[in-house]
Amino acid sequence: MALKNRLGTGVFVWDDQSIKLQSSLGNLEALSEATGKDAIEFLQTANKPSDLATMFFHLQYGSSYTRDEIYAAFFGRISEFDKPEWQEAFANCISDMLGVEKMKLLKPSQEDTQKKTVG
Repeated sequence: MALKNRLGTGVFVWDDQSIKLQSSLGNLEALSEATGKDAIEFLQTANKPSDLATMFFHLQYGSSYTRDEIYAAFFGRISEFDKPEWQEAFANCISDMLGVEKMKLLKPSQEDTQKKTVG
């Protein structure tokens, strides 16, 4: 019996351009090797356009864009990076790729923000 493929693919769409991202083991290992960080940690902390271009470069699926092409297409206008529409498109893509609810990506859970007491 074949194993079920549970890899998610996210599609980032901005300004009539799109790129598919997938969190395959090979892609995650390439991202970790390139950044020197655990791939999931990098996904959670990347917040500069150059870091996001690196992430997109290593996680792209079904394309072979260069890092420079990705940066120019999606991150070249720095002012757009902070727009709520851009942030929404990014959150949708990453949540689809990782299979995580978008709200969990956007804000920490209450459990994470409250002190735990030992009773």
